[in-house]
Amino acid sequence: MEDFKFNIDAQAILHILLKYWLIILIAAIAGGVLGWVFNKWIFAPVYESTKTVFAWESNDSETKNLVAKIQDIDANTRLVNDYKEIIASRKVQKEVSELVKQKFSADKYKYKVNSDIQRNTRIIRISAYCSNPAVAQFVANATADVFIKTVQEIMNLRNIKIIDVAELPENPVKPQLLLNIIVGFMLGLLIAVAVTTARELLDWTIKIPEEIPDRLNKNVIGTIPEAPQLHGNKPDTKNNPSNVSRIFVTENKQSAIAEAFKMLRTNIEFSIPGKKKSKIIMFTSTLPGEGKTTVISNLALSMCESGKKVVLIDCDLRKPFIHKFFKVDNSNGIVPVLVGKASVQDAVHKNVLNSGLDLISSGPIPPNPTELLMSDAYKQLLSELSQSYDYVFIDTPPTLNMADTAIIGSMVDATMLVITAGKTRIELIKRCIRQLHQTNIEISGVLLNRFNVETVKYNYYYKYHYHADYSSNTDKENDPVENAKIS
Repeated sequence: MEDFKFNIDAQAILHILLKYWLIILIAAIAGGVLGWVFNKWIFAPVYESTKTVFAWESNDSETKNLVAKIQDIDANTRLVNDYKEIIASRKVQKEVSELVKQKFSADKYKYKVNSDIQRNTRIIRISAYCSNPAVAQFVANATADVFIKTVQEIMNLRNIKIIDVAELPENPVKPQLLLNIIVGFMLGLLIAVAVTTARELLDWTIKIPEEIPDRLNKNVIGTIPEAPQLHGNKPDTKNNPSNVSRIFVTENKQSAIAEAFKMLRTNIEFSIPGKKKSKIIMFTSTLPGEGKTTVISNLALSMCESGKKVVLIDCDLRKPFIHKFFKVDNSNGIVPVLVGKASVQDAVHKNVLNSGLDLISSGPIPPNPTELLMSDAYKQLLSELSQSYDYVFIDTPPTLNMADTAIIGSMVDATMLVITAGKTRIELIKRCIRQLHQTNIEISGVLLNRFNVETVKYNYYYKYHYHADYSSNTDKENDPVENAKIS
């Protein structure tokens, strides 16, 4: 449950508002426009006409003083409440309804009658509401007349005087244009804020590099932008995505993705505090499909471009892919070396793609990959390679639910975790980190792969050059994002 705790404060809300301000503004304006549309074409106009009467206790002026006593006022107040109930009675309303039918020769007009006693007075306002102003006027006058007649019949009182007769209303009281626009604007605003906030809170993925230190408490080792040619921008990509080359650093050395691998190469040089250089580095991921093999292969090629001597090993003995990536023969490889059927020299593919990179593929898939990786032969192989190369890069299986990565991680100098922007769920990343921690393997850096610059409209430097000064003095200095500069 720890992974699902909401961590939101005023600063987070402000960040969401600034991030989605345009969407929120458009939604608010759309709500206001919708309020105007409803006011003009959806809501029917309602007219109000009011007749005002005054109720006295008795019409016997000869026996009553002009100045009412306190007890008379109290009696009159109770009497006025009785009058209000009489107005709302079925007897009065039925008779008024018959008069409306006779007057307008139809029953198509819906109306409503309200009676209201003015505070601390004996004045009663009889209001009628209808979409037809003439009907509203007629109903108000008719209700008052029927009410006066009913009081005379039932209570034998003639103490109700008319103050104001109902007039023909000129303007509708409903709907109110300004009020509806304001209500629509506020509803659009609130809905947009609620939806965008919920989207942020319920989006359990990493989308930008700054979220990695905040949500994972790990350093960002690098950011690789999304490759356009893998997303339908080339004619043959949609139907044959497997035919699209994923070797970026040699095809267009000035592209944003090639620059990103150069920055990753620089960050790797300083990725391990307390060590001059990381000799053996493994790359892993939470689940398949994170682009781990593409990342480690392009990084190895970029390292060779800088003059480093690099060997790349495919230690994913369950679903190896590097031999397909570089299109080399996989009949020999690390498995024959570990079982003693081949030497290291026989297994190495020298200078692949004329890049200076040496490659050891997996070889035939073994029935016991975990046992082979735990063998002394594997340890001896890593030791021998680390003496001959500046860097030994190891491509491993995904970490979750597999023991292979933990075994390999116990023998390397650095472990890099590859995640996919906007796809890899945070709870899976944390589970992966915990699984490695259980075997005392610390994540040296997290690499954010397939970062879509255009989608999130991120900072300018991710589109072109992403420079980082990586130092081992402090945690902040160890974070390349903290030291990123625009070139």
